[in-house]
Amino acid sequence: MGFGTGDLPKLTAPALNTLFIKTFNKFADATKWKQYCQVLPSSSQYEDYAWFAEQIVVREFKDSRQLSDFGELRFQAENIKFEATIQIPQDLIDDAKYGVIGQLIRQLAIKMARDPDKRATNLLKAAHTTTCYDGTYWCGTAHPGVDGGPTISNYTTSGFGPDALKEALKRLTTWPDRTGEIYDVNPNLLIVGRDDEFTARRWLSSQTIVTGNTAEIPSQNIYSQLGIKLLVLNQLTAGQWFLMDTGFGIMPIIFQQRQKITTGFVPGPGRADEGGDAFTFMHDCKIFGAKYRGVMVPTHPYLIYMGEPGD
Repeated sequence: MGFGTGDLPKLTAPALNTLFIKTFNKFADATKWKQYCQVLPSSSQYEDYAWFAEQIVVREFKDSRQLSDFGELRFQAENIKFEATIQIPQDLIDDAKYGVIGQLIRQLAIKMARDPDKRATNLLKAAHTTTCYDGTYWCGTAHPGVDGGPTISNYTTSGFGPDALKEALKRLTTWPDRTGEIYDVNPNLLIVGRDDEFTARRWLSSQTIVTGNTAEIPSQNIYSQLGIKLLVLNQLTAGQWFLMDTGFGIMPIIFQQRQKITTGFVPGPGRADEGGDAFTFMHDCKIFGAKYRGVMVPTHPYLIYMGEPGD
């Protein structure tokens, strides 16, 4: 959709919004974060996730019900406001440069559509230094195990490879809750950076594979039978990878959404009583922007395993 002098003689807010929304929806549909994050509406500045620690156990009903307990967990996430705003110089409007203006609006819409991807990826990259609800790092080596028992790790300093993938599968599929019962975790998504894409594709799709030198007889590749999908994130560094279960009922990351995308337009450059304001008058421009409120929240550590090369 392009701008023309007949379409936007006054560069109206409805016309700008139409182009923004059309572009935003197109690129939002192509984002990757929804493959491992889920949206949870928020109704206040903070949301409490004490319910993450709820230990649901199905028992035989005897004398009375046995209630589960959140314990002393305190884990909150505060919503953050994100925005992007552009100035549209009045000269562009006077010279009928509607194609240029259209590109500015499109770029703004694309940036806003892709921003949740950026936030989710940043959380993944910082998983080894981000505290989760159990008081330890989301991807770390000291998660509480069975009451009084050894701690559990979902982090390794090994880069991506078959041995590391095997260990990750073992850790996630044998992770016990506080009572000792094994969670029903089934890893189904592998995330790697661009540098490890072809290695990961080979391990997940080849029916046979050679693990040693080229003279070795190819053996059956069991990883190709596990149904694990591959997601490549350009922002990950070489050797950084994640194995996840996204079908557990809750995903590894929650997108706590307080406010969806909204836009604002200051027409200027007239006086306030003409629909403008002092800023647009002094800078001889119009202003168009977009914003949203929310935050990415890590959920259960037993749904994710992280690997990255050690120092």
